[in-house]
Amino acid sequence: MAEHSTIYYDIEGLVLRRGQVFSFTITFNRSFNSDKYNLSIIFKCQTWLNSSYVKIPLNSSFNGWSAKRIFPKDENNNRISFEINSPSDAIIGKYFVSIRKSFLHRNLSLLFASFSSKFARSRMVH
Repeated sequence: MAEHSTIYYDIEGLVLRRGQVFSFTITFNRSFNSDKYNLSIIFKCQTWLNSSYVKIPLNSSFNGWSAKRIFPKDENNNRISFEINSPSDAIIGKYFVSIRKSFLHRNLSLLFASFSSKFARSRMVH
């Protein structure tokens, strides 16, 4: 990526600078309804010294990392685009990125049938 000034590194794969925003798009095999799900972006980094795990809920931040959804004009129902910002002191290493999707939590009301007092007394006697 030219804006990260990393195009001349002789490393296979994408090379990004810490503290600089980058974006990516995911294409699903069917229409994706973002009103039904919470999305989190997960970054795992394995170095010779230790491993790091960062989970960022979409449109929020965590430990200097942030993730927000962006809306390019050519985006379809089966694609979703993100803008990620890493902290300037993030671990240097090879990261593995994954997306976790979970259903949105809704308020749940349970209605129980009322017991008749006659039924309750007859159960207690036996």
